[in-house]
Amino acid sequence: MTVNLKIGFIVIIILAILIIVKNIKDGKLQLSFSIFSIFTGIAMIIALATPSLMGKISSFLGFEVTSNMLFCLSIFMILYLIFQLMIITSDLHRKNVKLIQELSILKERVNELEKKQQIDDK
Repeated sequence: MTVNLKIGFIVIIILAILIIVKNIKDGKLQLSFSIFSIFTGIAMIIALATPSLMGKISSFLGFEVTSNMLFCLSIFMILYLIFQLMIITSDLHRKNVKLIQELSILKERVNELEKKQQIDDK
């Protein structure tokens, strides 16, 4: 990989991290959901800056080619993100069901009170 390409990738990653941090400050993203992305960006910068270190790590882990290790890590990161999104979705679904139930109970009470008020007015 050429030096210009590495510098370009590093600049893009830094911009992505800055956008994430800005969205956290603006309240558009929660910190707990963004930490993984920030750490991933930092790890990518380290990997781009020290390719020999990545080669040593990949050979230590038993990968013949560094790119195979990177693809494997990418797949595991994507699976982790999918798992986290499934947890969030399940939690939101549970909260949504509870909210609908509470709303239905409140509507029923309002209807009962309105009927009682109509009877008292007569």
